[in-house]
Amino acid sequence: VLGTALTTNYPDDFMDYSTATFESIAALGLTYVVVPYANRVIIAGDPVETNHSVDGYPTEIQIETMLTEIQAAGLTPILMIDLPINAEQADTIVEEMTDTHGNSYFSTYLTRWREAMNDGLDFAMANDIEIVVLDTPFDDFNFQDNTQQQYFSYILENDILPDVGSGYSGILTTKELSTDSDFTWYQSNKIDWLGDSWYPTIAN
Repeated sequence: VLGTALTTNYPDDFMDYSTATFESIAALGLTYVVVPYANRVIIAGDPVETNHSVDGYPTEIQIETMLTEIQAAGLTPILMIDLPINAEQADTIVEEMTDTHGNSYFSTYLTRWREAMNDGLDFAMANDIEIVVLDTPFDDFNFQDNTQQQYFSYILENDILPDVGSGYSGILTTKELSTDSDFTWYQSNKIDWLGDSWYPTIAN
């Protein structure tokens, strides 16, 4: 897979030059374009609450237009489903989410996560998108101990992912990867590829 990703800081006027952008990407010899999708945003960290007031992401209607333009340029779209944090309250929310919590907290979080991922997968299926990237920032949590981390991983693998992947026949991959041995959820048969994200330094 050789391609590029659109920014999650979505410019308001991008649709004015989106066709030219995708044609330029194709001219570089790339074949895939990752399109960010978010239909829910985290507005509180303890307990985790979400709503649909998402900023900085294209709307579903705009994405549908982009999909037509991407395919017209000879490219293949990849949908990256995000569950972003409200930018105005980000510091407070992150502090709350990275505190230590009981198991019930993580059950609530995973329910909100499942809702967000299902929104994106429903959109992917409706638009015949063959590759979907799931937002998987789970290594950021501060688990009380290995047992709690194993509990989180077990619920994710055996309850959440089977529901998220139900009905989708395309390729599911991850946005973040952890090598922690307590995260056995990577073994889920719903995950086809293991993906990761990193940010190399390009200037001092």
